[in-house]
Amino acid sequence: MSYEKTFSLHIFTLNAGGGHYATLKALNAIAEQQKRPWHITVTDIGQLTDLLDPYKKLFGVNANEMYNDMLSMDWTWFHPVSMFLDKFFINLLYSKAVELGEKHWSQQTSIDLVISLVPLHNRAIWESLQRVQPGTPMVTILTDFADCPPHFWIEPKTKSYFICGTERATHQARALGVLKEYIVQTSGLIVHPRFYQPISSDRPNERPNLANGQ
Repeated sequence: MSYEKTFSLHIFTLNAGGGHYATLKALNAIAEQQKRPWHITVTDIGQLTDLLDPYKKLFGVNANEMYNDMLSMDWTWFHPVSMFLDKFFINLLYSKAVELGEKHWSQQTSIDLVISLVPLHNRAIWESLQRVQPGTPMVTILTDFADCPPHFWIEPKTKSYFICGTERATHQARALGVLKEYIVQTSGLIVHPRFYQPISSDRPNERPNLANGQ
């Protein structure tokens, strides 16, 4: 299949946990596999908003580093607290985040589609995008099985399309007031195309020897 036009995609990802960059790598691999005419620009939302990060000002490490440290120490019990603080600070600094977004978009040209692989920041991404490049479509791909409303993945006041990998996420989007035409349900989350490759084995004779207790 040949394409006449190259499409400019701007993707937001996040270095917190592994799912966001894993999804980005999967998308890149699928685009290459299908020979999609995509020119992809990637922005890490943590780097973009680094100047606003309250954790860095208070503790000397950014929010993503704190989250990854929490996971590495198995402090998942602290996640509800960190989620509350994240939402509080992002709401408090919302107007400044939109200003940063406007500056970011003013430096970009000819964007056909914005894809968000991140939570928490989608309202600011959408508003700043529409202020600078009105009419540019946006797609939010949930890399979790469900949302954690309010203001996590699904922002009903935007006109972003939401890719929901589970029925639960789809039901949440509808309950939050997202119009049906902006919800796309898939059968699971995005995985790398390597997942579908058959596993070959050249070791047919390597079977356990039950007689010897091996």
